[in-house]
Amino acid sequence: MGTPYQEIYEVFITKIEDQEFLSLPDDDIEDFCFKYLKSAITKFKKCEQDLKDRDDSLLQFNVELTEEEIEILGILMMEQWISPQVYNIMNLRQFMGDREFRYYSQANHLDKLMALKELLRDDAEREINNYTYEQFDLSELV
Repeated sequence: MGTPYQEIYEVFITKIEDQEFLSLPDDDIEDFCFKYLKSAITKFKKCEQDLKDRDDSLLQFNVELTEEEIEILGILMMEQWISPQVYNIMNLRQFMGDREFRYYSQANHLDKLMALKELLRDDAEREINNYTYEQFDLSELV
């Protein structure tokens, strides 16, 4: 039957609290989600399912993804969502210089965004490692 992208988008959307993003028109949210998902797919290299087996015009994977695979893609999408915010503030820091930047709340905001990005990356890696171990067959070692 396959897995609609919408299932993954819903996991992603329930994890973010960005009212500005969520107040965008549905078509814009869908476009952003599609871009985040495409980036997330490239980061989930150890997926048992063939994530290349998909139909972007029908907005679905042609394979049935597990709940765990959907969750991992949702977390990876969050990382893609936060990255532009981090880089935008980092560019501001470079433009202003470190000394002036420290006086603005953006410095604190950047630190928190960078910590969140790192946390998301760690979360995704942990989920992928757990997923990989669950898929590994120990009888192959004998």
